[in-house]
Amino acid sequence: DPAAYAWFTLARQAGVNSAAQAVTRLDTELHPWQINDGLKMLAEMYAKGEEVKQDDTTSAGWYRKAAERGDKEAQVKLAAALMTGRGVPKDYGEARKWCDAAAKQRSPAGEVCLGYLYRAGLGVDKNPKEAVKHLSVATQWNNPLAMRILGEMYVGGETGKVDKVEGFLWYVRAALRGDPAARTEAAKTKGEMQPEEWKSATAKMKQLGIDAQKVESFLQ
Repeated sequence: DPAAYAWFTLARQAGVNSAAQAVTRLDTELHPWQINDGLKMLAEMYAKGEEVKQDDTTSAGWYRKAAERGDKEAQVKLAAALMTGRGVPKDYGEARKWCDAAAKQRSPAGEVCLGYLYRAGLGVDKNPKEAVKHLSVATQWNNPLAMRILGEMYVGGETGKVDKVEGFLWYVRAALRGDPAARTEAAKTKGEMQPEEWKSATAKMKQLGIDAQKVESFLQ
């Protein structure tokens, strides 16, 4: 299983001959996803310093191995490391490559990653429309972070004009899915709305099947 693969790999690195044989055997017996999960377990162990000395560089290396094997979660983790410089030199261009690889495998996190890069203009030309496109795809999987970022963009006028109603609706959807920051922003935006904007938001919530009265109570 993935845990056995991770532990035998550590033992092989320590020079245990029988462990090397075990890893070779598991390489043929395990499903590819099980091997990838084992590699990600190793990455997490080094990231957190669990049972091994904490080492961000080694952690990123294990994520890279899994990412190169096509694991979409590892691709996003590696992209995050490349964006923050944790364990690897910052490289937004390479980060975009891995975000894109994950997104092509229907990864909501990969889409959010691309949205972040296009919104900020990191590794790509700044392109709010492209950011909205990728974030909108992520919302199809009910991703609250994508919803909150869209809220920020609409309220902040990053989409071309300030749209508090649309931004509020995205905040509400994110908040209803457990995003506390979105709940705070939804309450703030509601307080800044003009009566006609709140009327419009109420009508749109009804269309979305959201109870406006419950939302008001929820935001208090």
